[in-house]
Amino acid sequence: MLRTLIFCWIVAVVFAVAPTPAGAVATHTIHGTVSARGGVSLEDCAGADDQSDVHEGSRIRLQDADHHTVAHAKLGPGRAGGGGLERCLFRFTVPDVASSPTYTFLVADRSDGRTVSRAHLASHGWRVTLKPT
Repeated sequence: MLRTLIFCWIVAVVFAVAPTPAGAVATHTIHGTVSARGGVSLEDCAGADDQSDVHEGSRIRLQDADHHTVAHAKLGPGRAGGGGLERCLFRFTVPDVASSPTYTFLVADRSDGRTVSRAHLASHGWRVTLKPT
């Protein structure tokens, strides 16, 4: 049993310090929340008025520093919160995002988004909160 534990520890250390192979691209998983003004009921939460395009299933587009779309995600179900019952929070996850100096998040089919630096995302655990404008 002890030998197995020691072997597993050695393997874990080797893989933890092993360099990324030449040509391999570092990727990240980004977790996010969209906070929208909403129409809230006990069963549902969706964006309201000028944010009615923000709802479960709305698309998130992620662009790199060159404005190329590099990933998509969909918003999960809305939950009341984030400043009272008039706010809806929607979570999303974007896996396997290639490294870029900046990322622009576009909510629904909007053309204006929020640009965030890689350093900011890394320092915040690869998490971001977005508020559609």
